[in-house]
Amino acid sequence: NAEDLTLAAGTAGLTGTGTSGNNVLTDLGNANTLIGGDGDDTFDFMDAGFDGADVVNDSGDTDVMNATIDDNSVGNLTITGVETFNWDVSTGGCNTLLEMMGVTDVTNINLSGDIGGNLELKNLVNGVDFMFTDLFGSLEIRPQDTSGTADSMNIVTTDSDVDLTVANVEMFNFIANGSNTLDVGGINGDNPVVLIFDGAGAQFLAINNID
Repeated sequence: NAEDLTLAAGTAGLTGTGTSGNNVLTDLGNANTLIGGDGDDTFDFMDAGFDGADVVNDSGDTDVMNATIDDNSVGNLTITGVETFNWDVSTGGCNTLLEMMGVTDVTNINLSGDIGGNLELKNLVNGVDFMFTDLFGSLEIRPQDTSGTADSMNIVTTDSDVDLTVANVEMFNFIANGSNTLDVGGINGDNPVVLIFDGAGAQFLAINNID
């Protein structure tokens, strides 16, 4: 048990466990497990990237996961008890599918980087808000629960160019900063979809394929 713990490069199948304090847990290997505690914990997968077989488990208050997402991140993700994801995406032109059924408690996903190919977040828990910062490429968001008829999503976008597909969400609140281009042709919901635009950069927001 340690508040500042790093699993070394080349390791696999290890479990790193934090204390009840505010932990910083770093994984430089792959297929490892990081377990936080009751504090405000940070899980770091930036240097080596998040492996789809890595496991993150936390029970604290305000927790953050910082990660590089690439083609090695493909898989059935298991991340519980972490509220904020800061993901830098670089798929190298691949189509990257992240199965999110095993991801719970996340409320905010902040994305940056050059997706390259296509990034799909499948079976994501409903009610997650997004922030795009210098994000480029094709993004698909497919929530778990498709039964609602008034689901909403907040998206803050800054200097990004995104081909966006979102299934079964009916209301979007976009806040734009800087210069952005959004292709919203892939957005659909059970009722007529409502798009609301605001922010200092809204007048510089280019919307493609809006119906």
